[in-house]
Formats: sequence, C-alpha cells, structure tokens
Amino acid sequence: MNIEKLKKAAQNYGTPLYVYDLSLIDRQLNKLREAFKKIDNYQIHFAAKALSNISILKYIKNLGLGLDAVSIEEVKIGIKCGFNKEEILFTPNGVSFSEIKEAVSLGVKINLDSIESLKDFSKSYPNQPVSIRINPGVYAGGNENISVGHLNSKFGIPEERIDEIIEMELNEMVKVTTLHIHTGSDIIKDNDFELGIKKIFSIACNFKNIETIDLGGGIKIPYFRGDTQTNLDNYAKIIRWT
Repeated sequence: MNIEKLKKAAQNYGTPLYVYDLSLIDRQLNKLREAFKKIDNYQIHFAAKALSNISILKYIKNLGLGLDAVSIEEVKIGIKCGFNKEEILFTPNGVSFSEIKEAVSLGVKINLDSIESLKDFSKSYPNQPVSIRINPGVYAGGNENISVGHLNSKFGIPEERIDEIIEMELNEMVKVTTLHIHTGSDIIKDNDFELGIKKIFSIACNFKNIETIDLGGGIKIPYFRGDTQTNLDNYAKIIRWT
C-alpha cells in the first residue's frame, strides 16, 4: 500500500483504522485460479471467520466465490451480503442442534462433524442431503494450534466410525452428498496435502450419493519477505492426480 495514502486515511478517519487492499485480494484469487486452471468443475469458498467485514464479503461475493460459515451469525451475514444460499456451507463445531435447524431453515448447505449431530439431523430431516466432515488422522499445519486433522482433534468424524454412517445411509436415515476434510492451516508440505486428499477420496468410494468433495483449506501464504508458502502448482497437481 502507498504509505502517503495510508497517512492521509489516518488523518481523515482517525486511528485505529483498518484499510484493505482490494488489489491484493484480486491477486491472491488469481493465483489460485491460475493454479487450478486444469481442474474442471471446482468452486472456491472464502472462510468468513478469516474476515467478516461486510464490504469485503460483498466484494468477494462479486468475484464469484462461495462462503464457508462456522456460526449462524456468519450464515446470516453471508445472506445479507448477497451470497446465494446454495453458495454458503455451514460447518459448525459443538453448537446446539437448534442452531443447525436454523441454518436448515435458511436454506444453506449443512456440513456436520460429529456422529451425534448427524443422528439428530437424521431424526428431524430423514434421508435429506447433508455433508459430513471427516477427521483423516493426518497431522498437518504450521503449529499444534492450527493442526486440526489429527486423531486427538475435536474436529471431524473419525475414520473408524464411517461404517456407522454407511449403515445410516443404507437405512435411509441420511443421504451423504458431500465429504469435507480440513487437516490444518499454513501447510507447506506437499505430502501433508496428499495424505489428506487420498484419504478423503478413498472414503468417498464407500458412499453411493457423493456429488462433491470438499478439500477444505490450509494454504500457507507469505506474511513477510522471504516467508514460506504453499506451492499452489504442486497442490493442484495432487488434486488432479488423485
């Protein structure tokens, strides 16, 4: 950003002041799209928890992105910003079932990450399409606090309980149309991405109604000159070859 423009903004509006560079948002999105240009039929979702500024979300919506929401408040903000309901994926963790029911009533896609919430969902909405978040048992991420795909993580349904979900689907209690995975944030090792992606595609073979595979996030960006970052070309190749 131009330092003189930042000084002028501070003088005009006072401090503390948050200033966002839209050209940087464009540039980062273009990097993703360039890396994924050989992949057919994909959709990028922005995580609302990263930045829920309404003006920015409206801008991101106009760029053609969907939205990932982890709370009912983020779902409502997304709708207010103009995201189509089918473009919003609600991925809660540890919320009351009343919040999940409210999200269903709003018409957004539901992504559940526990057997308990899935059972509650099946009672209220038998054999309705739903996404489930799988815990792949993969330790990946920049540090322990942002590694969320390992066996001791609270996020996602462990692989050893997949048979329970398959049984629920056979009994027409649920209809699993999407599998979701997110192993961690700030991932730079290609192998960490590969392990998770291969695991989710392998699990998908056990279900009969899968329409979408959601690979979550985890891409590492450089925060300062010389900082490490994810090799997006390698990441895209892993997806294409899996």
